Parts: sequence; structure tokens; C-alpha cells
Amino acid sequence: MFFQQSEVLDVNGLLLCNAALYGRLLEILAGAHLTDSTRLLELTLELFQCALDILTFFYLYYNHSFITPFSFKDCKGRKKIHNSSLNINFFLHLCKNNFVSRVDSPFVYNRPVTGRYFIGRKTECALLTNLLRDGENIVMYEPPKSGKDSLLQQVFFNMKLETKQFRVARLSLLNIRDVSEFCLYLGSELLKVYGTTPQDYISLVAENLGDTHFVFDQAEWQESGRVLSLSWDIDDEDIRAIVTLPYRLAQQGGNRLYVCLDEFQCVMLTGEGDRICRIMQESFKARTQDDRFSASYILYGSQINAMAEIFARRRLFHRQVERVQFEAIDSKEIADSVNRGFLSSGKVIDRNLMMGVCELFRSNIYYINYFASICDSLSRGYMMEPVLNEALECLLALHEPQFKAVMMDLTTFQVGLLRAVVDGYTRFSSSEVIRKYSLNSSANVRRLKDALCKKEILFFDDEDLPHIIDPLFEYWVTKYYFEIK
Repeated sequence: MFFQQSEVLDVNGLLLCNAALYGRLLEILAGAHLTDSTRLLELTLELFQCALDILTFFYLYYNHSFITPFSFKDCKGRKKIHNSSLNINFFLHLCKNNFVSRVDSPFVYNRPVTGRYFIGRKTECALLTNLLRDGENIVMYEPPKSGKDSLLQQVFFNMKLETKQFRVARLSLLNIRDVSEFCLYLGSELLKVYGTTPQDYISLVAENLGDTHFVFDQAEWQESGRVLSLSWDIDDEDIRAIVTLPYRLAQQGGNRLYVCLDEFQCVMLTGEGDRICRIMQESFKARTQDDRFSASYILYGSQINAMAEIFARRRLFHRQVERVQFEAIDSKEIADSVNRGFLSSGKVIDRNLMMGVCELFRSNIYYINYFASICDSLSRGYMMEPVLNEALECLLALHEPQFKAVMMDLTTFQVGLLRAVVDGYTRFSSSEVIRKYSLNSSANVRRLKDALCKKEILFFDDEDLPHIIDPLFEYWVTKYYFEIK
């Protein structure tokens, strides 16, 4: 016999009494001596279901479904927050009847956000919205996890609230290494916005790409999901036809189209990046007024030095794209948002400590939300400095392998220049700095600066002042690698 009818489970102070469920188990087990095989099978299945319910409960408990608040709806559909202990049967009944749902975490760091989770960026939102309304092409290059996708999502969300009709094609060029791959991928994703069936794709390709080497191969589509295939080697006119495809599709469809190309700097890894950029620039310049108000490109990337090489230093797309540059989010706004998040689960954090967190992470909202989520899991009430220190250690432990790999990839000279940056030097060609950090020569210093920029560790502002891109990496390399107190 597995359970006594009066048995009570006490799990970490959470008193759970499920006499009804255990009584039913006893009833099933007591009837197991029946000779009727059909009835015995029914009872066995019922026993299995009861055991599954118990396992479900323990899964929910150990995954913090009972430790953190949960919400349920009353008979009038109003949402209630509940924190106390719970009878198993009652909880499972609520789950099965869709009365119970986990409260969303107030600290979202693993996906783009909108609405109440979107913090700051009001100026950037307004600027991007106005530029898109005017039919401009956009470029954004900011560090990883700085909120580029969230900004786009929030802008599109606001535009939908204004009942504007438009379509969005989102593509990541991260794995693109060939000009043909670029064109096939871009063209296929654009056609998927306007078609779903083979007949749709045959018609769209015939109408919009009839004079090119692009074809719709149904066998290839069924196997890989790619709409376009090539019947011959790609040429400049094929590339031009794909780049201008959004304008034709949008004019046929009647709504604006926004083409979002993430990690755009990867086009330079195709070996023919200059060719792609040249044709795109020519196509942007040749846009008619109808083209401008039918489709826009949004080119953005997280490798700020590679993107700056394309758009700032080489001045490709000059006057054909408008840059949306991010400003630092106000620390007070971040602190207020984090405090509201903690208060929603009955927790409090000292405001001065939170402002220190913002300063440490340089108002990087990704790291701050990640850090706050860890703090939320470590505390049940007022958060003191030891909790924050433990959360920081957890965050560092998660990223330390990546940081170690970065440092292992640097030469001794590059490590020396990075140490000079950490120590606050800005003029690396001086004889004092070259001698102190063994940088060899001023010519070598220039090569070292270029190398650290290509590895996306440093960037130099308009005044040629160095900055370490990742704030958490800066903290780790200062304290743990160079062991500077």
C-alpha cells in the first residue's frame, strides 16, 4: 500500500493534505483483486492518471510554481493573485479548467518586448516612426542586446494601434556567406509575405521576376521551404530584381512593406559584399515617389565597428539611409521600472543600490533585467547588498566561458593594449605607454587598435577615445583577468 488515508505531506513548510486523492488510490488498489479483466484495466488506467496528477504537482512545485505567485480567475472572470499553500486536487482542478496561469516575470531579457516591458527609448521611437512615415530607409548599429528588435517591435505596435496597414518581412543575415544565398533568402522571405501556396508563388515569380534567372521549384520548396531557386549563375540584374522586389510587391498588395535585415554587416562576409551594397545603393537612389511610400528597408546589426565601416567610414549608402542612434536610457527610469517589478512580487530593493547596478551595466537593459531576474529568484523580501553580490556572481558565471574565449583569442600585444584601455590611457602611441605595456611601436599600435575593433571588443568614438563595448566584460576583465581592485 503506497499511501495511508490520513497521510499529510509537509514540503518545505508547505502543508498539503490530499485525502480525497489518496482515498481514491486506496479504493483502486483495494479493487485490484477483481477477476473482471476489463474493470481491472479501467482501475489501472485510473491509478495511472492519479499518479500522473501527483507527479504533475511535484513538477510544478519544484519548478517554483508554488514558490512564486500564481493567478487565478474568480467566477466573474476577475484575476486574483494567490500566494498561500494549496490543496493538490484544487490546484490541478484549476489548471485543467484554465483558471490558473503563472504570473509573467516582470524582468524579460530573452526576447524582444513591447508595452509595459519596453523602457525608455521614447525619442528613438518617435524618430523611427517619423522616418518610416516619410518613406526613408533606416540604419541602426548598436551593441548586442541594446534593444534594436524591441524598438522595432514597439514602433510597429504603436503604428498598428494607429490602425495603419502594413506588412513586415524580418530576416537575419547571420548565416549568409554567399551572394546567391543572400538573394534566394531575401526573395523567398519576401514572397512568403504575399503567398502561401505553390500557385501563389508561381504567379508571384512570373509577375515580378519573369526576366531573371529565378524560378519556383516546387520540389525544392517542399524539401527546404525555399520559394526561389536559380536556373543559372546569378548576375547583377538578378540582384537588382531582388533588391527592388519589395516595391513591386507592396504596390501590388496595396499596403506598405517594411523589410528588416538583421546583422546586415554579414553581407561583407559573402566575398561580394561591395557588389551587393553597390547595387542596393543604386536601387535606393533610383526609387520613385511611389517606391518611397510603398516599401522601406531597415538595415541593422550588432557589430558596431563592422557596420560603421560600411555606413560611416566608407560612406556607402550616403544620403540613401537615415541612422537612428541610441541614447543611454535614463538610470532613474530603469530603477523605477525594476522597483515596480520587485513590488509586484512583494519584494523591495534599495534605490541607491539599484542606481549602482545601472552604473555598473551602463544602463544596458538586457543585463539589468537578467540581473534583476536572478535577484528575484534569490530573495523573498527586502534585498540587501549580499543578494546583489550573489546575483552578480551568478551572471558572471554564465558569461565567463565566453569572456575567457575572447581573451584566449588575443595576442600578447592585444592584451597589452586592452590593459592600457582599462587603466584609463587614451594616447597609446606615446613612448610612455608603448614602453609600459610592451606595444612595440606606434605602427603596431594602429594595427592593435584595428584588431581589437574587428574583434568587436573596443570601439573609438568621434574624438578617438576608446570604449569597451560590453559592460559586463569590462567588469570581468578588470576584476578577474587583470585583477585590478
